[in-house]
Amino acid sequence: MTPVSARRCWSPCLWSCSCWPQAAWSNAMWLDALFTGMSALAAAGWAVLLLGRRWPRLQQAVCAVVVPALLALAYAALYPALYVESPGGYASIDDLRILLNADRGIVVAAWLHYLAFDLLVGWWMGQDASQHTIPQFAVVPCQLITFAFGPLGWLAYLVARVCMAQR
Repeated sequence: MTPVSARRCWSPCLWSCSCWPQAAWSNAMWLDALFTGMSALAAAGWAVLLLGRRWPRLQQAVCAVVVPALLALAYAALYPALYVESPGGYASIDDLRILLNADRGIVVAAWLHYLAFDLLVGWWMGQDASQHTIPQFAVVPCQLITFAFGPLGWLAYLVARVCMAQR
């Protein structure tokens, strides 16, 4: 039998690779670490977004490039291999439920997706508000709602933008 260290791993997903020694981190530990680390990274991005208004280049680099790119890379490393191996899909609500319940990795991948896009939407709001001279007191609550509730924050921003345009 080939020793574990001598086997080659052909899995595109490091976290599901069967060639890792069993004494190493389990899949659950990798996923927990990935979830925690990427959540902290996104929180740091939101902190730069909300507190770094005086440094627009830093905001753009962190909130529109670096953090979303790292989240997307983690997503790209995790999701495709898990999706191929998981039951369910996107054809119906029942298929989606099966997919999201099939593997903890799918849930983490979905979380990475939300983190990346919510931060990008929050950054876009700040840029759009600057172009339309919408005051920060109207934008920041919408960004915070986006952080917590995604599309509801974007919708709140659109309402605020319309209201501010009419003043």
